[in-house]
Amino acid sequence: CTQVLSAQSWSGTPPCSTAREGAQTSLHCALAEGLEPLSGKYFSDCKRTWVSPRARNNKTAERLWNVSCELLGIRWQ
Repeated sequence: CTQVLSAQSWSGTPPCSTAREGAQTSLHCALAEGLEPLSGKYFSDCKRTWVSPRARNNKTAERLWNVSCELLGIRWQ
């Protein structure tokens, strides 16, 4: 991981992990039984968690989509 962060800039799990550690939540969500009702929800460290209000902001999501399309040269109708 090339990020340089001070100890005060994060809480909980460090922002860097090995590829194996980073894959654990994806594998958990793909393979664990009984998670179907939670499809589309946010997971971190193999647990359901909440995203920040900024991450749920539709206007911000639309702006990110539009900027991404512009940068990639993609046109969506």
